[in-house]
Amino acid sequence: MLILCRVLGGKVLDRYGRERILPPSLTICIISMVVLGFSKTIPMFVLVAVVWGIGYAFMMPLLLAYTVDRAGSSLGPAMGTFTAVSDLGLSLGPPIMGTIIHFTSYSIMFLCLAFMGFLSLNYFLFFVKKKDEPLMMPEHMLQYVSKRQQKPEAARNELTKKEDENDH
Repeated sequence: MLILCRVLGGKVLDRYGRERILPPSLTICIISMVVLGFSKTIPMFVLVAVVWGIGYAFMMPLLLAYTVDRAGSSLGPAMGTFTAVSDLGLSLGPPIMGTIIHFTSYSIMFLCLAFMGFLSLNYFLFFVKKKDEPLMMPEHMLQYVSKRQQKPEAARNELTKKEDENDH
């Protein structure tokens, strides 16, 4: 599932944009961790793994693309930093979560991971996401905004026409 979604991920990111894909991807991972925290059966574990894999498969290439976009002329150091931070998370995560398991339970550990995802989602929404770009803008609105910059009156008439069609 991970490989299939990563192959499709590039096309989805190009079509819908990074800022519209990251929140749902991260939300899928958060929900998966919450469900995993309360799962009791093997089929449920497998189902959660598949769903989490879908969210993660879209999220990681997207984060890498963000790094490349924001690197400017410092692509090498940016990629090195991205890799170092990823490696840091991969190396510190298991001992930290192992300590949480030791003092609590697996359920609490998965809920802690969901909470970390929640913090990450809020960080993205309030500090990273461009303030002028909405998360979920319908296609006809994107066309309206684009045309409005060129011909304001024509764009307004076309938007009104589209809304009338959607009402019927």
